[in-house]
Amino acid sequence: MFTVILRSVCVGIAFLVVSAFAGGFAFALWFSRNLPAAPQQEVGWDLVTMYRNMSSTTRLLPLFFFAVGFLVGYRYFSRSLQDKRARP
Repeated sequence: MFTVILRSVCVGIAFLVVSAFAGGFAFALWFSRNLPAAPQQEVGWDLVTMYRNMSSTTRLLPLFFFAVGFLVGYRYFSRSLQDKRARP
């Protein structure tokens, strides 16, 4: 049972990392599309300021993504464990 939970935690962390990269990419596309067209623009992000300006519900999004990944992993690995026990 410990291995199922450990594997599920790993899936949750992987899901969190993938969602962070996908979210960052989507945010960059959205942000760059809303800028006025000008040659040689540069974009700088101050992550601390962005974090402080987030609402409390937005700060809980990483926990939500981890929980979804954990539950998917737990469901998958607990089923595979039951299948192994059912085989003679």
